[in-house]
Amino acid sequence: MSNCYWITAYSDVGQTPARVKDIFQTQEYNDEGIFAVNLYIKGKKTTITVDDYIPFYGSRPLGVRRSSVDGDVWSNVLEKVWSKVNSNYESTNWGWQAESFRVLNGAPAVFYFFSRLSNDQVWNMMVEAT
Repeated sequence: MSNCYWITAYSDVGQTPARVKDIFQTQEYNDEGIFAVNLYIKGKKTTITVDDYIPFYGSRPLGVRRSSVDGDVWSNVLEKVWSKVNSNYESTNWGWQAESFRVLNGAPAVFYFFSRLSNDQVWNMMVEAT
């Protein structure tokens, strides 16, 4: 799959464990294997639920290839949630990283095409952002 835009966004969010906890309503694994996750769909906080079944293609799981080194499955769950939002895994093959951050935390995202801007314009935008 080519959903690196989504993987890099949630991996970046995952660098701060508190952010992951904010996304997950389900804080601990339960006997039913159900996870509730908060995403911002079209700017509205929306709870998406999925089970812990991770589909395989042959002997390999779809999406993330393995859990984290400490055994957490949050990355697999987030990938499954994203595929549910997009109807299926195949529909997640293309997207924008900025959109992924917006969906994960509700913050607005702005797209800039630097090839259309002068060096001075790019520099001024970076200065204004700090």
